[in-house]
Amino acid sequence: MNRGKWWLVMAGALVLYGAASEPFPQEPGLFEAAIGLLLVYSVAASGGPLCLMRTAVGRGERSWVGRSVVLLFGCFLLVPLLVGITHGWAPWDVTRDVIPLLYLFLPLLILNRRSAVGKAQTDALMYALAFGGVLIAFRYFLKTGVSPLALGRDYSPETTHLFAYDPSVVFAAIVLPLKAIERFRCDIKSMAITLVMLVGAGLCISALGLSFLRAPLGLTVLAYVVGIWWLGKRRGKAVWIWSGVFALIVAIAIHKQLAGLVHWLAWKTGRYGVDGKFEELHAVWSLVRGSGGALVYGFGWGSVFADPVNTGKLTSFAHSLITYSLLKAGLIGVAGILAYLAWLAGKLGAWAREDMTLALGIGAVVIIGLFFQPVFKTLSFGAILMLISVRWMQWESGKLVPNSAVSVDKSERTRQAIKSATGPMTGTAGHGP
Repeated sequence: MNRGKWWLVMAGALVLYGAASEPFPQEPGLFEAAIGLLLVYSVAASGGPLCLMRTAVGRGERSWVGRSVVLLFGCFLLVPLLVGITHGWAPWDVTRDVIPLLYLFLPLLILNRRSAVGKAQTDALMYALAFGGVLIAFRYFLKTGVSPLALGRDYSPETTHLFAYDPSVVFAAIVLPLKAIERFRCDIKSMAITLVMLVGAGLCISALGLSFLRAPLGLTVLAYVVGIWWLGKRRGKAVWIWSGVFALIVAIAIHKQLAGLVHWLAWKTGRYGVDGKFEELHAVWSLVRGSGGALVYGFGWGSVFADPVNTGKLTSFAHSLITYSLLKAGLIGVAGILAYLAWLAGKLGAWAREDMTLALGIGAVVIIGLFFQPVFKTLSFGAILMLISVRWMQWESGKLVPNSAVSVDKSERTRQAIKSATGPMTGTAGHGP
């Protein structure tokens, strides 16, 4: 296997996912099989599984944190699986829980310092994921038959479709405009690329708005505010001025759509509240509390419950990762998933200052999956988490190079610090590279 090209295969899988698959396929077909094969090859080529096995037997990662995460993955996979088999849950329901779990742990499965890639390759993965989100948003309009300009006109279940729930859609809505600002230059090529990125993001935002997805829309607006503030601090106040002018022009151009959207979002909140999320958590808590063992280790993969959000129908998922983990793996599972996310947060924190735009896109998706929507069961959610590890390996190996005058190369910082500490003699003590 060509370890250096694993990222290219992964990028192809993500684009194919956006072009031909869907967030929660009920009957996986040929395209899903092709995506699966590409993922298996990509993960194997990265060398991550081999590192995982070496760590598991005590020959790889020596850090107790690293070993604990590997142990956590093994326990989170096997213990609920054995519990689910004991309960006799339907094999298909078990499979539909185990596969998303592998997606969720993609950041660990590809973690191999020897497979660290450069900034261009990491950006290719990020843009492949964002492009996949734009493709899904475009397919949303084809599926529903509505126009992107119909935003805010009426609240109708006909404009709600699972395509809009895919986390790559909100990821693209956040990352593309901020990256467009970050890389903008006053030349024809840069302006054309910026326009394409903004149009793609506009399709994603319109899909989110027509589906009246409050959490993704709110987090997108928050990400814009934080991201533009950050870029202005790093690149100058002109970013704030021109971003404000552009936002004002857009607001004037589509003021009727924006007013209608705000009206219907407020109406939905007044009528439905938080869509029964607390009732769902209470239902799961009551269920696991009634069984001492289930409170500790859950009902296992494949388990179902009467979900009040779905009018009491038996479902095998919950609408937040916390509730889902409690049902499947009990309190130990909740603690485990929070520990895993804390481990990822540490890695994200290491490089967030170098690429705040990507960090904001990832953070919004994690919040949505943790509290609001079952997007944690999708491939794109795992791929977005995977970018944390990919960017961290790049940062840790010193390959994070300047990005549009925003990022600063780690190795360059180190060289400058050494030069400052040792004085001018450092530069004359030899003629090496």
